[in-house]
Amino acid sequence: MVNETKKKTSIIVIIVALIVILAILGGFIGFDIYKNNKNNKGSGNGSGNASTENVKKAYNEGATITLTDGSKWYALFSSKAEDETILLYSVDNINTDNVSYSQAANYLTTTFRSKLVKGLGSAAGDIKDIRLLTLDEISTLSRIEKSDLKAGAVLQNDITSVFVYESSSLIDGYESGLPLLICQPNPEVEANPGRICVGTQEDVFPIRAVLEISKKYIKN
Repeated sequence: MVNETKKKTSIIVIIVALIVILAILGGFIGFDIYKNNKNNKGSGNGSGNASTENVKKAYNEGATITLTDGSKWYALFSSKAEDETILLYSVDNINTDNVSYSQAANYLTTTFRSKLVKGLGSAAGDIKDIRLLTLDEISTLSRIEKSDLKAGAVLQNDITSVFVYESSSLIDGYESGLPLLICQPNPEVEANPGRICVGTQEDVFPIRAVLEISKKYIKN
């Protein structure tokens, strides 16, 4: 009887010891997960680090934005603090080899998108849109009626954001079947920095991209 009691007591002690060990191990594992999450908080998914403050930050139209891959952009329109995404316009041309109007959409959604995803380490769903600047957007920024945005229309005025026309770029629009672009007149001849002009179907153009992306990829 005594031996039986000792045996039961030993089993109980072993069980209690196992419970204590498992509890301790669980605590260590939980703390490690917490620590990793805390260390990763505020890190972008790209090659640089993003601050969590940028996710809940408001940005004014024309603000200079650096993404975690180091690329430079302008805020195309103002973005509220509660907005999850931001609409950007590239500071520089994003193509090293100029492309025709008919190739532009495919270039943006395949070649450039792949480069961007790789550089940012982004999930596919975090990049909402990649495309050319539209006439509607130029009209909104310049306060010039869309119907007046034809070849020869000068974009410089007291309201237009300079970043829109600071360099030449293909835009999403046609006139009489010809692609439209923002072009740079010869500064020795004309003082106006930007105007709407037309190209041909065979011409190749520089491209500045419009990008809608999650704010978590903002570095600055």
